[in-house]
Amino acid sequence: MNEQTAAVIRQIRERGGNQTAEMLNRILEEIRHELGRDFNVKDFFDHLLHRYGGFEDRYRMREEEEHPMEVWRTTDQGEVINVIPSAHTTSICAPFCLTIAGEGFTRMPPLRHIHRRMHLNFYHSMLKVSAYWLGCLSVNKETLILTPNWDATEFEKHYENLIANYVQVHHKKVFIVEVSKSGFIQRYPY
Repeated sequence: MNEQTAAVIRQIRERGGNQTAEMLNRILEEIRHELGRDFNVKDFFDHLLHRYGGFEDRYRMREEEEHPMEVWRTTDQGEVINVIPSAHTTSICAPFCLTIAGEGFTRMPPLRHIHRRMHLNFYHSMLKVSAYWLGCLSVNKETLILTPNWDATEFEKHYENLIANYVQVHHKKVFIVEVSKSGFIQRYPY
């Protein structure tokens, strides 16, 4: 594991982000051997959406519909997590929310087909996670947002106050991590 990625996970844990650190460790174990020049960030986000969001996985969707309380989206300790975006049509209020902004800060054309629908940019991810925060305010405690790129100006202009208010007023934890070829880069909190 490179030192930068280990330091990010350690810093998040020190800030009380135990579930986020656990999720990042879990993801790191899956991709550790790929980090470096052969690591494809787009493929990584596709993998995350399929594994945690349930897209294009009809067996898991059917299983989830038949047994909603035995949801396959869990941490290693068996705790249920919410995933944005998800192929499942109803969200589950959970203490931890994994938000996958697979298109990052790019501008997206109108969604035309199902494959692209699962890839949200940061703007669409924030709309969905904000709605989740409002609906699950008493349950949600920690949110991890993963993005493949970062635009500090755009973030500070449009999103920083929203997230800071949620964190400070409601005593929640939100971590934004950029995924790069070299590993994880913590972008929020600074």
